[in-house]
Amino acid sequence: MNPRPPRSLQHPEAGGITILVALMLLVLLTVAAMALSRNALREMIVAGASRQGVETREIADSGLDYAIYWMIQGQDNRPTVSATATSGYQGLIAAMDQLRSNPTLSGRYYTINNDSSMTFNPAPGKTGSFDLQIINMGKLPIVLTSQIDPRLRPDLWAVRSDANLTYGGGMTFQNSREMWVSTTVKQ
Repeated sequence: MNPRPPRSLQHPEAGGITILVALMLLVLLTVAAMALSRNALREMIVAGASRQGVETREIADSGLDYAIYWMIQGQDNRPTVSATATSGYQGLIAAMDQLRSNPTLSGRYYTINNDSSMTFNPAPGKTGSFDLQIINMGKLPIVLTSQIDPRLRPDLWAVRSDANLTYGGGMTFQNSREMWVSTTVKQ
């Protein structure tokens, strides 16, 4: 009786196929890992841009809040400002007074330039700011009431806030928000 030789001695090519299959699986796994890493990088870029967009929209919203705060201040609570002021809350108050006193300016944007009260640094390397524009839309029409005197109707304003978020590297994101505001007659 002759003993059988080991299997590897019978077919020397059998080990080569195993190595070839293992090598093909390794290449396939490497390609899949690279595709997943590229997808993860793309997801990080999209998430970062989304976060920056949200931050810029929040800056624009804070510009609208700023405008509302100063627009609804009654005569007793608001500071005295120069009629020629063009920036910050002083520019906003001066613009409102000018637009109210001159009805021919209704329907035109009046720009309030940015000042230190409209600029802030939310984090190191970032600067946020907003500019405002207002339009006097005239008196708010009030219907189904017995109101007679048109001077008693509230003023209607359109306010636009243009926000900028600038990073230290020079990249800037922008967003604009608009709203309508009615102010009381007492102002």
